[in-house]
Amino acid sequence: MLSIIYTLLLGLLCACFVEAGIYAFFPAPKHCYGMYPRAEPPTDDEIEKSRNEDEAYRIVAERHSLRHYVMSLLGSTIQAGIALKFHGVLGVLADGILLGSVFTLGTGTIFGISGGGRVARFAVATVSLLAALGLGWLEFLPHG
Repeated sequence: MLSIIYTLLLGLLCACFVEAGIYAFFPAPKHCYGMYPRAEPPTDDEIEKSRNEDEAYRIVAERHSLRHYVMSLLGSTIQAGIALKFHGVLGVLADGILLGSVFTLGTGTIFGISGGGRVARFAVATVSLLAALGLGWLEFLPHG
């Protein structure tokens, strides 16, 4: 039972490590909310300026979400590679790292859904899938 709890703990910490690294070095863009409640109605120029700022923020936020998705997938693939390559040596540690890979992939997918660039998301997901399949093939299938 202790090893199951430790595996879960290590998995969560591995996912937190990757996500904290992404946030530390690639922070989310800040949105400037220009129109605050006030007594007089906003002018047409202020409304247009606010719409332009919102559109600019949406574009930047989509790029950030895609970048976050890519980094999460890469982090997840690296974690899975380490866990699969060294599972004989690491034992329960490898299980926790692999679970962290799953959690990291989950958080990255959430960001990927909100990001733009469907073709880029698909390309990154394809490369990560091929890497995971390749690692599994090298580790688990018998070689002649």
